[in-house]
Amino acid sequence: VDYYFTDLLVVQQGHQELNPLMRPIVYSPFFFVYKMVLIPAALWLLWRLRHVVLGWLFRLVWFTFFAYLSLMVYIKVVFYS
Repeated sequence: VDYYFTDLLVVQQGHQELNPLMRPIVYSPFFFVYKMVLIPAALWLLWRLRHVVLGWLFRLVWFTFFAYLSLMVYIKVVFYS
């Protein structure tokens, strides 16, 4: 929820969405669906399948999670400090 509203707040303050695939849909209803439904559903699915996927793939998922988390923290620090 915080990620969705942070994105909207930053875009409304005159900044632009950095993801070129998401930039065209920032003000559309699909942006809400993507941020609030698809991303959490994909993360939940990856969590549920963590015992099925191979070990190296699971490590890749953790790496992706921490990279994404680091990006969120970086954006918070840059825009709100």
